Amino acid sequence: MPQLVPPVVSCPVDPQDLVRRKLGVEVKSSQVVGKDAFCTTHDVVLEDGRAVSLRLPNNLSLASVVEAEVCIAQTSIPVPKVLSYGLVDEDKELKVSYLIFEKVSLS
Repeated sequence: MPQLVPPVVSCPVDPQDLVRRKLGVEVKSSQVVGKDAFCTTHDVVLEDGRAVSLRLPNNLSLASVVEAEVCIAQTSIPVPKVLSYGLVDEDKELKVSYLIFEKVSLS
């Protein structure tokens, strides 16, 4: 049976460095809170007190997952606010597609 999901590869960027460069705020802490077949999610606490989430595709060929999530976030469907995103194809400086969005409290 053919493999449906490309294999997971290590992320070519430091998640904390990516958030710091894209949002212009130092990172206080971060941790991996979820991983599925497509993306790894990091909860990130910024020095200014904000909490954000960072989603990185598990494989560079899965940049379309980030693009799809950004498209959904730009609709009227209630979703967390997108703070920054980038796609490998659009920004040659990037080594990975990414999505940073507000952390939503479920309480």
